[in-house]
Amino acid sequence: MTSRRVRIVGIDFVAFMLSACDGGTVDEGVEAYKSRKFEDALEILRPHAEKGSAEAQYWIGIMHAFGKGTKKDTKEAQRWHLLAAEQGHMKAQYSAAHHYFYRLRDREKAMAWYLKAAKQGHNRAQRRLGQTYLNGEGVKPDMAQAVAWFKKAAEGGSPSAHFILGQLYEQGNRLKQDYSEAAKWYRMSADKGDPHSSMRLGWLHEQGLGVDQDDREAIRRYRAAATYNNLGRFPQDRLNALYKAGRATKADTEFGRKRLYVSPDF
Repeated sequence: MTSRRVRIVGIDFVAFMLSACDGGTVDEGVEAYKSRKFEDALEILRPHAEKGSAEAQYWIGIMHAFGKGTKKDTKEAQRWHLLAAEQGHMKAQYSAAHHYFYRLRDREKAMAWYLKAAKQGHNRAQRRLGQTYLNGEGVKPDMAQAVAWFKKAAEGGSPSAHFILGQLYEQGNRLKQDYSEAAKWYRMSADKGDPHSSMRLGWLHEQGLGVDQDDREAIRRYRAAATYNNLGRFPQDRLNALYKAGRATKADTEFGRKRLYVSPDF
């Protein structure tokens, strides 16, 4: 009789634990969040997070970080992100690193988590490592490491990593100057719509630095960059200068009233 009671109690306990997550799956909780049903997302995801789901822990951390469906609490956000990060969750590792780097100013712990995320292929973590080694933020400046991580980020599609590599090769301050290499990195990003890289590529074509001197290509690149209002006057000024020099038409310098703003990951 005692054995049967223990078995029944055990079954009842398992049933109780399973019912804790009967409100929905982790995927359903994430979908609720993306549908801006934040309270529903929290209700669905919390039981999964408390039972150890790294994905649920990550999203609970996001909700606390931004005050979605619950009170904004960066400490609680970091607690959940660390729980997920320790299980190898790549995005949580990046979030934990970001918190250590910008909020707690703990560069050593930030670097450790950035590195873990970067090694798993997290694009922004790779770029952040590049910047950290470039600027010597909590580590000794190391140009070889900086370039290596920027290239990994660029290969993963980061527009700003392409642009930074282009700048490094164009300026030649901390890296051997190579206009051809600069043009290569600028072009990869410019061809995907990055206006920063279009602007610099336009200059290289105007001057014939590392590429064929080509006014029409320079104009095309400047026009792509000048469409964006927050890049300063440089693209428009160069178009005006080419027009005054008789190397561009009036139409090349004219735009409609609507201007766009740069978004990407700069």
